[in-house]
Amino acid sequence: MTEMPRAHDDPIPMEPEEVATQAVPDVNILGAKDILTARAPEMELVDVPEWGGAVFVKAMTGTERDAYEASCMQEVKGKGKGGKMEMKPLYDNIRARLCVRCMCNAQGARLFTDEQAVPLGRTSAKALDRVFTLAQKLNGVTEEDIDELAKNSERTDSDGSSLS
Repeated sequence: MTEMPRAHDDPIPMEPEEVATQAVPDVNILGAKDILTARAPEMELVDVPEWGGAVFVKAMTGTERDAYEASCMQEVKGKGKGGKMEMKPLYDNIRARLCVRCMCNAQGARLFTDEQAVPLGRTSAKALDRVFTLAQKLNGVTEEDIDELAKNSERTDSDGSSLS
């Protein structure tokens, strides 16, 4: 049987004994300390002439990304038997909600709180779209991500049974 070529990022299956003795040339194997002390998230400057200047946009941390994704979902009472709770995507002001989490000063500190998404959403759509597009790129956020959240958002209770 011919082996299929492996994608670059595919892990090579190995037994623990093999890993300990395997030489891995030209690969920097990271430990927990390396990962936890890695450099700050990426940041880029975007010109926003509609606002009269430029603004830094940063990549979110994993925790920040999870909070953003949670803000894109809304718990609603189901229409089915028993009216069980369901999660639905929340698209209202989605651009501004991502922008407030990603716009920052030169040191990476956020410029806005989550609550300021509503007034930010009332500013120029063209300006918001410039920032939103860069924030999406830096964070790997796509429309498909939001749709996937909606598909996979079945809420379960503590014993693992479905509530929707």
